[in-house]
Amino acid sequence: MKHALAAAACFGGLTALLLAPAGHAGAGTIGVHAGMTMSKFSRYPGDVAPAADGLIGAFVVQPLLAGLGLQAELNYSRKRAVLKSSWWDTRDNDLGIEDFDQPEPMPALARRIAYVEVPVLLKLAPLRGRLYALGGAAPALRVQDDTYRNHRSPMPTAFYKGRLGVGAVVGGGLSLAVASRVASVELRYEHGFVNANELVGKTRTLTVLVGCAL
Repeated sequence: MKHALAAAACFGGLTALLLAPAGHAGAGTIGVHAGMTMSKFSRYPGDVAPAADGLIGAFVVQPLLAGLGLQAELNYSRKRAVLKSSWWDTRDNDLGIEDFDQPEPMPALARRIAYVEVPVLLKLAPLRGRLYALGGAAPALRVQDDTYRNHRSPMPTAFYKGRLGVGAVVGGGLSLAVASRVASVELRYEHGFVNANELVGKTRTLTVLVGCAL
């Protein structure tokens, strides 16, 4: 909990900084977004199938120059993938383990990892019409790491909690006028650089987001 509060305090500080008077740069914007994540793990990629989960968060954008802004976010993101039964054989062979007492393959398991993320991104807008692009770094704190059999029965692995991570984010989107608000539809890719845990390696996540400026 204290780590999540620290992340929230970090986002609050960034928000205050970005929304402070910025001279001719213009006023900042606050918004919320939510969407679906589709993740894969880097270790034994042939034995891991992508699976869908979700993301919810808030963002603040401060214009820097014409067509260039700085976007800070606070997100709760869950990343999930299915470890196929072949994953166990591949892992055991890699570790030199022989399952003599296991006549049948191990069942497929879903691995779900949750993060509190504080991405800091540069936003280029508009590129053409209402299109925009963004990219930057996404520091993250892992707050949950569970294994689920058939996506239902939890087998918690609390000893993996509390590890910091970081990834690179790149993506693009479309801004839309909805009533008196500005909404957005966005696609982004996040490439993790730190092992999520020792078993699955690094995360690779594709996210579809729908956002709205407040």
